[in-house]
Amino acid sequence: MRYWVPLGAVDASAIKHDITRIAQAGFGGIEINSVAADGSLPADNAYASSQWANAIKAALEQAKQNGITVDLAISPSYPAAVPANLIGEGSSQEMVYTSLESSGPVDTQLAHPKGGANKLRVIGASAAKLASSDPTVLDKRTLVDITETIVDGKMKWTPPSEGRWQIIISWTRVTEHTIPGAAPEPYQAIDHFSTAGTDALIAHWKSAIQPVLAGADGGDVFEDSLHLKGYIVWTPNLLEEFEKRRGYDVRPYLPVIGIGHLNDFFHTIFTKTTVTPDTRADFEFADGSGAAIRADYYQTLTELYSEYHLAPLKGYFNSIGWRYRVQAAYGQSIEAASPLKYVDVPETESFQLNDDVDGYRTQAGAAHVLNRSVYSAECCATPGVALKTTWNDALRHIGGLFAGGVNQIVLHGYSQTTRQDGDKPRWMPFGGIFSEDYGQLPTWDQAAAFTQYVARQQSLLRWGKPAMDVAILRHSYWDTGHAQASPADDYWKDPQLGLAGYRYEYLSPNVLSWPEAGVAAGRLAPATSAYRALVVMPGTPLTTPTLEQLVSAGAAGLAIVLVDDSASASAPANENNGLYKTLVNSPKVYRAKDLASVPDALAKAGIAPTVTSTTPNPLQSVMRSGTDSRYLWLRNPTDKNQHQTLKVNGACARQIDLHTGASKPLAKVIDDAKQLTLTVDFAPHDVIALRIADRSDDCLKIR
Repeated sequence: MRYWVPLGAVDASAIKHDITRIAQAGFGGIEINSVAADGSLPADNAYASSQWANAIKAALEQAKQNGITVDLAISPSYPAAVPANLIGEGSSQEMVYTSLESSGPVDTQLAHPKGGANKLRVIGASAAKLASSDPTVLDKRTLVDITETIVDGKMKWTPPSEGRWQIIISWTRVTEHTIPGAAPEPYQAIDHFSTAGTDALIAHWKSAIQPVLAGADGGDVFEDSLHLKGYIVWTPNLLEEFEKRRGYDVRPYLPVIGIGHLNDFFHTIFTKTTVTPDTRADFEFADGSGAAIRADYYQTLTELYSEYHLAPLKGYFNSIGWRYRVQAAYGQSIEAASPLKYVDVPETESFQLNDDVDGYRTQAGAAHVLNRSVYSAECCATPGVALKTTWNDALRHIGGLFAGGVNQIVLHGYSQTTRQDGDKPRWMPFGGIFSEDYGQLPTWDQAAAFTQYVARQQSLLRWGKPAMDVAILRHSYWDTGHAQASPADDYWKDPQLGLAGYRYEYLSPNVLSWPEAGVAAGRLAPATSAYRALVVMPGTPLTTPTLEQLVSAGAAGLAIVLVDDSASASAPANENNGLYKTLVNSPKVYRAKDLASVPDALAKAGIAPTVTSTTPNPLQSVMRSGTDSRYLWLRNPTDKNQHQTLKVNGACARQIDLHTGASKPLAKVIDDAKQLTLTVDFAPHDVIALRIADRSDDCLKIR
């Protein structure tokens, strides 16, 4: 249960009351989030104050007495932040543009961009002829770097030829993104792409937070999703890091990497803007080549975030006995799967992914390949329905999360129940906008039944190992369910794969390159998910490394399906052509003319769903496999009753009552292929769990 406290404005008795109440309701732990209280904040109630420290110590002690765990948010509110006087060179930064058009010599003092001027500096200046009447479309063939023509804020430059030239000056500055109300002195958001920002956060933890946790049983340090602000994400060493990693100088191309506010969480989520990676950049080359440069920029951000933010923080938190749980990467122009390698517990959320099951599957694949035992989710935040959310509403969110591979729910949330300022109503964070504030309504009496029902599902979804049918190779630098109109956010849109019964999740090309994603005996990631086939999703760039991995996987016996309407279009036309021909001529590669034809291609490859049905099957399923039995979790995601006849290999099956834990034999017929035929009935949004023994002599073991 996420537990909000108003920084240090809470006494030990309130903490003890709340934690005992949460534990008695069956929750296994609390995640303490310190958020700003109402009104002005006395210094002794600030984040990391002695009063706050006493509250955290009281929480740790009371949780221990009640047998539950304590997790702690990484800083007050979000994103990660430290006191402004301690941040040094680690502040979050942005890039902005100014521009001017000229048809002749330029001799001018540069005008500053609108907005703040904290550490404002020029990092590049480029000029190019206009390719059309549109002043933002540039002729790349004429592009010149004119940064050195700027001296003491003045530009003096003569175009090399006649025509209309657009001059773009790229500036960087500190975003001045602060966390209001955390302390009398502001907390400032750190740079999440540099060691300077991470070092500032670790130093603050060592001096102000770590001593408070001394001697406590370590839980998770939790970092929320990237609630960044700014026009275009920047970090001071990006030019050097880009050239080292991508092999060319990006400075002349800075004008085309910018899609304004793309990575500004508050702009793209709360205003429901349509800004996505498919939005036209502020400036673009007429030949369309800016898209490839932006992809290199996004990949560089992915690597810097992983290596300079996540990796050192995981190392530090592990060194003091805590795990690092992170809502990593999604919602930004960052590849969402590969950063999971640098966290202990990956986490997603129902709000920002907008209840999109495939959105959860984008990270489930990496979590499973890495053999992470827990894939967590923040649930079930919904704007505008505070104190209106029922337990059934929460279960609908949770059902989709479980279907997407999640096996831990962190409920959003429970606020401190008592106030120190007399008889005012109970304090609620965020002005009471978001659901839910649990514990206030009579429905809290049903909390224990709810937690038992969810806990039983979590337990079976952590048992054994994931048993998947298909991995889908998907490349994207954009995963956020609030941009549904964006092709960049597209998942597998054709329903036939799911209706045929195939269980699938996504892998990125970065994940496919991991040693854990090797192939043995025709299985991809054989030690964990053991995928039986790999489908290359339309639009996946078939780069040299990706082609090499696919050719190697096919040679090792993995069935691979290429979709013709995209795979041929993605094939390289130059030095990679030989690799592509090797791939498509492999006996383990099968072709599908479109998405709807993929089930037929899988059938030709001899890859049938583990669970089949006699009619098209809308059920969502998760299977966990052990040495002699399996759990099968099934959900009806529709608003209609479902009656399904399913076939699955096995000797016998029992249906588990998720409310009580009891089980009963399920009627069965065993055919010549040693398949069980199981008849199941579902109410709308209902969940059923089965345990299936592989051999008849194991049937007694699964009671």
